[in-house]
Amino acid sequence: MRLYHRILATLLVLVLGPGATTAQASGDGVAISCADFRRKQDGSWVVVRPTKIHGPRGPFAVQPGEIFRIQLGGTTNYGVKVAETLDEKCRR
Repeated sequence: MRLYHRILATLLVLVLGPGATTAQASGDGVAISCADFRRKQDGSWVVVRPTKIHGPRGPFAVQPGEIFRIQLGGTTNYGVKVAETLDEKCRR
């Protein structure tokens, strides 16, 4: 798996630039940068700078001010449950 992660990180750097090294890829194929989001008191996540999220259906762009909340009923953004993924990977 280490080789897989190195290859993924290299591809992210080539596609997104050097800042992509903060992106975290999980076993579900989602790469998301914790540094690009801030957790609010109500548990939602707000985008703090333009970024791309790489999910199973491809990358999609998000802009500052967009808010992601826990999604009910299996709804996703391009196959990614953004708030749930951020809770799992970034919550401290």
